[in-house]
Amino acid sequence: MEAKYRFVLVAVDGSSQSKDAVHEAIAIAKRNEAELTMLTSIDISTISHAPLMAREVTSGLLIRAKDMLDDIAQDESTMKIEKKVSVGVAKHEIVNYAKDEDIDLIVMGATGKGAIERVLVGSTTAYVVNHAPCNVLVVR
Repeated sequence: MEAKYRFVLVAVDGSSQSKDAVHEAIAIAKRNEAELTMLTSIDISTISHAPLMAREVTSGLLIRAKDMLDDIAQDESTMKIEKKVSVGVAKHEIVNYAKDEDIDLIVMGATGKGAIERVLVGSTTAYVVNHAPCNVLVVR
């Protein structure tokens, strides 16, 4: 483990466990005087292939995702939190963001909103733990 974290990423999906992860990430970032980024991802792969419909739905999802991050950041902290919304499969987006941005620590909930997906294709958390380029803190 590094002596001090510089860049902390917290993955958020709106679940109660991801909100607990935000609390923990804020505490860690403050103790380490680190930069904190909150990331959420929207997966549009299941949206109809009709271009106009997909564009309209995607736009609405992006607005909702940004609003969710704003609400959580406002409720949880007085510190500056960078907020990012990515489009893609969450587990891949989290790992790729961590690699691209030289993240030192990823904080995330043990489970999220995708209980059915977790049974079918494996959990986002398990994927991130196994593929992340840095330490991962799983919050229960």
